Amino acid sequence: MFWLYAVLLLIVSLAFVVYPFLRKPKQDEELDRSQENLRAYRDGEQDLKDQLENELLTQEEHDQLLQELKLQLLGDSEIEVEEFSNSKPRPWIYLGVGVVATAVIGLGMYNQYGAIDDVRLREAMLVQHESPEKTMAFLKLYEEALEKTPGDVEGWFQLGSTYLQINLPGRAIRPFQMALDGAREQGFEQIDVANLMSRLAQARYFASNRQLDAETVSLLANAEALDPDNVLVLGILGMSAFEKGEWELAIEKWRKL
Repeated sequence: MFWLYAVLLLIVSLAFVVYPFLRKPKQDEELDRSQENLRAYRDGEQDLKDQLENELLTQEEHDQLLQELKLQLLGDSEIEVEEFSNSKPRPWIYLGVGVVATAVIGLGMYNQYGAIDDVRLREAMLVQHESPEKTMAFLKLYEEALEKTPGDVEGWFQLGSTYLQINLPGRAIRPFQMALDGAREQGFEQIDVANLMSRLAQARYFASNRQLDAETVSLLANAEALDPDNVLVLGILGMSAFEKGEWELAIEKWRKL
């Protein structure tokens, strides 16, 4: 009976897995918009430099126009940040996350635990996509099951990612920390450790209302040292610098994306 449920859930899940690949993700659209803003800024900056060198502008006029250009770039970024911060999880996201999580986590748990004694967990897994409350109930039971195998890096990572998807970054912190600890103990490759560091930093960053504390800064620095091309690390560092008005640092990070 379990495998019948699993096959049916996998078939339904395909619709939610394939659909995102047929449309441009919102994150990609935001990244494209940021890159367009930066490209316009660099073009404008070069144009002002050329006019100054050709004595078409005085130094004072050049500095004033450059400042206005920077303020325009900052304004565009603030709009993007506001749009992101005002976004709310939509009701259908629980259905999509629930179905996909049911198939992936359910098969993984069956392979690892076999005929698990906790019947409540299986029951919660089958109904957890019906409402946000049932989703949270299932995730709580799943976390309790993971406590029995603290070295299950993939399981903790899946749990943390699910919490991020339903806009609960505070709850994602511990699962990502457990996954990171397990990866270090098991000698994972540097790029995988860097990825887990970046996801943990992301959860901490959004859970603290986009503020970087000392621990999050350390995580980002270590992740960047292990993987200088980590897109998530560069994006967070660039966004944080931009919100502080540190335009040059923001541009430096975003140019690497």
